[in-house]
Amino acid sequence: MNTFVSLCLIGGLGIASLCSAQQVMDNDAKKKVIKDLDNLLALNRSAETKVINAAISRLTAAGRDPNAAYDLLIQSKKLLMEAEKEKDRQQGKSAKNASNALKDWMDREAKKYQDKNSRKGLMLQYQWGVLVLKARLKENMMKATSTGSVEEEILDVTEFQKPAMDLLNAYISACSDPDFLDPSSSSKNNNGGGGGRAGARIAEQSVLGTEVGEALGIASMSSRAFPDSMKNRDEIFEKLFFAGYRKTRNLAALRTAWNRRIAMETLLGKVSHAISSGKKSGMQGRIASASEEEFDERDLSQLDRLRWRCELDCFELGDQANATRNMMVLIKNTADPVRREQGIRTLRDKLIQSMRKMMPGAEDEMAASDSPSAAPRPAAPRPPVRRTPSTTITTSREMDDPGAIGTDVPKPPKPDPAKSDDFFEDA
Repeated sequence: MNTFVSLCLIGGLGIASLCSAQQVMDNDAKKKVIKDLDNLLALNRSAETKVINAAISRLTAAGRDPNAAYDLLIQSKKLLMEAEKEKDRQQGKSAKNASNALKDWMDREAKKYQDKNSRKGLMLQYQWGVLVLKARLKENMMKATSTGSVEEEILDVTEFQKPAMDLLNAYISACSDPDFLDPSSSSKNNNGGGGGRAGARIAEQSVLGTEVGEALGIASMSSRAFPDSMKNRDEIFEKLFFAGYRKTRNLAALRTAWNRRIAMETLLGKVSHAISSGKKSGMQGRIASASEEEFDERDLSQLDRLRWRCELDCFELGDQANATRNMMVLIKNTADPVRREQGIRTLRDKLIQSMRKMMPGAEDEMAASDSPSAAPRPAAPRPPVRRTPSTTITTSREMDDPGAIGTDVPKPPKPDPAKSDDFFEDA
């Protein structure tokens, strides 16, 4: 038994030594690692890194409590005003102007943040700012260890997906409170003004562009790959979710992300409809029972635009059957002939392109036929011409109006390029 154990130990040592021999790094690899370590050491000691780490610490603490969020705002404003006073003193000017400016700001702006919804908006703003700064740190680290062109490298945002989605969900959930979403609501703490309850507007601001960002020294430290604020949800989903899922051809994840994006906008549409009634009693019930048929034209157009882009995305990734069916439903359900015409043309072109890709050599033949130097092809024999009675093609407008069949129906008007809400745009 002892002999067997000894043999096992000897064999294990031999395998370990063989593996270590195979993993020996050459001098060039060692030099590369040493260089990267030196760069990371310099980056860790850089002024920008220290500023960002300090700002992350302050924002993280202030983002946990509404009172702490408000205190950081006030401290930041006072710090900026003290710096302004010192600047005036050095220039031989009176510090009275800066003092008056601070007093005016406290009278005008600080009162807006007495409301709980405004402070909740500040908390969400700070929490999003922490993710922006962490993405900036990661980009700096990527630059320090990059071997190629930094512009060509794309930041891996996988680690930011869950916290970003959690924050978006928290923001959407907060928006179900009309006082958080609607800036026109009255507020006792703001002398009847609506600014105190515009929590959503505050949450959508980028902390980099506020007094807090200026005081913490992070005003210019945005990230190329991570959006600065929660305001532009299209940009957020594009950078954090859609682009990566397209690259990895993860169809299921892409459609799930699109469904979440559409669900968020649907909930905001329901809240908007409930607020438009002007009654606070039973607000939550009206939000829960609201139907898309009750949405205004702007909210409906936004949903249709997102659904259309979702199907275009999934079509390109291979889900052509489902995407085509869903696009056909969108086309049939629109009453605008201009949009319908544009949708039909877009879907038709997508199907034709897909058919060409499935035919071997079809694109080469098309390129050859388009070339001016290509030799002319022999004319194919034509079948005998049959005389058939003239027929009338039924257009989509004629299908809406059966009495119009056989009549001379004018073509739909050309799309207006100034119409930005056209959801049949091919993104």
